[in-house]
Amino acid sequence: MKLCTETLFRSMLMPMVMVFALAGSAVANPQVEEFAGNPNCADFDADNLEFKIDPPPVGDSHHTDSVLNVSISHYEVDGEGWYLDWTRNAPAHCSVNGVLVKGGNGGNYYSYDPALSGDSGLHAIIAGASGKFAQVSHVNFCYTCAEVFEGCTIGYWKNHLGSWPAGYASGDALGGLFAGGGTDSLADALSYPGGSGIDGARRILLRQAVAAVLNAEHGDVNYAYGVAEAIAAVEAALASNDRGTMIGLAADLDAANNMGCPLN
Repeated sequence: MKLCTETLFRSMLMPMVMVFALAGSAVANPQVEEFAGNPNCADFDADNLEFKIDPPPVGDSHHTDSVLNVSISHYEVDGEGWYLDWTRNAPAHCSVNGVLVKGGNGGNYYSYDPALSGDSGLHAIIAGASGKFAQVSHVNFCYTCAEVFEGCTIGYWKNHLGSWPAGYASGDALGGLFAGGGTDSLADALSYPGGSGIDGARRILLRQAVAAVLNAEHGDVNYAYGVAEAIAAVEAALASNDRGTMIGLAADLDAANNMGCPLN
């Protein structure tokens, strides 16, 4: 059975808006703000996305808005009223920063810092003279999602010439893409070996650089670098004539080129 500490506490406080520590929650101290009316997630944080379940069914259920996937449990406790538990199932790059729980003429906004993947014992306000928490009429999940970058590997671009973005051909010269790139083709660069010294570092960088530009130019790849940004960085590293600088940028591009390929 849920703890009744908060019920007693709330009965002694009358202001419409207050912030307090929730007893019986799955976390130590979520901040809880009572509200009137029907606010939305943007009223609490303009950066929030919002997933509204209206009404939440009684019992256990699963819901998605095509981005966020949550499981909820909406249940009644004798003598206390209605509660709601929730779990974020997916995706991992989206964080629930707050939950609006509406019932009766108002409700509670539960804010989480840091964001959580689940909580229990949430409720709306007390329903009139009943002394019990109102049944939840709707629940709004307030969330944000980190940008997910993508990138296809050197091997992908070597073996999928038909996927190259328009304007790029395997026989194009490196020098036409990067100042100081030389006369070898883009396809040649993708097959470069490594090696020691400045020349080895140059080859290591250029093979990653070609894949980076193809990723950045492709409209279906959400790449971490823009085309001009990648080219400028590569040209600066080549011009430095410093092995450490070139190897360092090659490592960064290699990581970006291995973010996961969304293409066939």
